[in-house]
Amino acid sequence: MKKWYSILLFTPIVVFAAPTDFKGLVNLALDHINLAIGALVFLGWFTVFAYLAGYLGAGGSGDEKKMTAAKQVALFGILGLVAMLVYWGVAKIICISLIGGCGS
Repeated sequence: MKKWYSILLFTPIVVFAAPTDFKGLVNLALDHINLAIGALVFLGWFTVFAYLAGYLGAGGSGDEKKMTAAKQVALFGILGLVAMLVYWGVAKIICISLIGGCGS
């Protein structure tokens, strides 16, 4: 039943997308990493803004327990976004210093 997955490995788009040298392999890996980091940053911003909206909503109702929980999640969300951006910057510095540029 699951044999059709192996057919996908031999399609032309997968076979001919293979890099021919080390620089191409690194560029391919970094392209995928940059795409994943961009998606995580977007998801992180969405989460932070959702919890900030929850914090503001809880502030209007005066529920201290909800406000404390929302504040803590928003704080860790912002710290997570900062960490993701730092990792992205480090990856960019390594990319530029090792292979002279990023991307294809």
